[in-house]
Amino acid sequence: MPLMLEKRPLFDDYWESKYMNTERISIPTYVVASFSSMLHSRGSFETFRSASSCQKWLRVHPYQEWYDFYRGEMVDDLQRFFDRFLKEAENGWEVDTPPVRLSLLGFEASGGITKTICERPELAWPLPRQTLKKFHLNAAQMVLQPQQPHETSSVSYDSQDLKATSDFKIFFGEYTEIAGYAKSTLWVSCKDKNDLDIALQIRKVSRDGKPLEHLNYPCPVPCEQVPDVNTAKCLGPQGFLRASHRITKDPERSTDQEVFYRHDKRESIPPGSIVELEITLWPIGMVFAPGEGLMLRVSGHDMCYPETETIGMEPVSNENIGEHVIHTGGKYESNLILPFI
Repeated sequence: MPLMLEKRPLFDDYWESKYMNTERISIPTYVVASFSSMLHSRGSFETFRSASSCQKWLRVHPYQEWYDFYRGEMVDDLQRFFDRFLKEAENGWEVDTPPVRLSLLGFEASGGITKTICERPELAWPLPRQTLKKFHLNAAQMVLQPQQPHETSSVSYDSQDLKATSDFKIFFGEYTEIAGYAKSTLWVSCKDKNDLDIALQIRKVSRDGKPLEHLNYPCPVPCEQVPDVNTAKCLGPQGFLRASHRITKDPERSTDQEVFYRHDKRESIPPGSIVELEITLWPIGMVFAPGEGLMLRVSGHDMCYPETETIGMEPVSNENIGEHVIHTGGKYESNLILPFI
């Protein structure tokens, strides 16, 4: 796959031939998802949404997928599903099983005050009762705020430094739940190159602003002693965009909450030009106590932990050189839209 990506960097007939048309699924379907996987999270949620089956169930658990797969409760639940639809057993599956069971991460293992909500019954995904709220980036104070700042300001980071980020925070005055798809609009520029890769990440933060981590399964030691690997720790959802692909936005699929790109062509950006980028992040599910908050982290690279300790995070290739500048306020409406429930 990496070799073919070098040869065919845009979405064409070759990649189309590899695409899974999940809308063709019409059989009874049991979809398992979590927010913890940086490989499978988006695909699991998207398959549930797109499958045409009129009999489908989504279970969103708060664990790493391997741990969840062998839990006794999960095995028994899956056995009932198979008994119902493979053996035609009248075991009450349709009556007893909610269409969606949703978990929301509390990050209590690393200091979060709220406990994780495990598999709460819901009717649909995304939740119909969600309320979208827009928060504007303010580079002068490095915060997310309800009002667009009147004055323009900017902040930059070294796009090639794996530790360099620009972080914008907001704190909640009351108990808060966020679940669904978040979308960010950023006005960015780079004077050193005609393209740039942007990565976004949403982190839960403590009352004193410390970024928190979620343990993907029970551990016998404190969170700080657990290896910093993606299988063990979830940090939060990410979103990515190569700026030259911004022109491939699909207007038929995109909404105020989600933006989709065809990635079938590119258009270079004159160095120093300020361009608008829209990026939807992978699904989010978090719960916050009063005083806790959220941070939008912007960088030039993937910010989750590696899959294993033997894999480094140095990117194989990217389009980044020099400083990335984020512009906010005035005519630059950089913002983050969050789905509150």
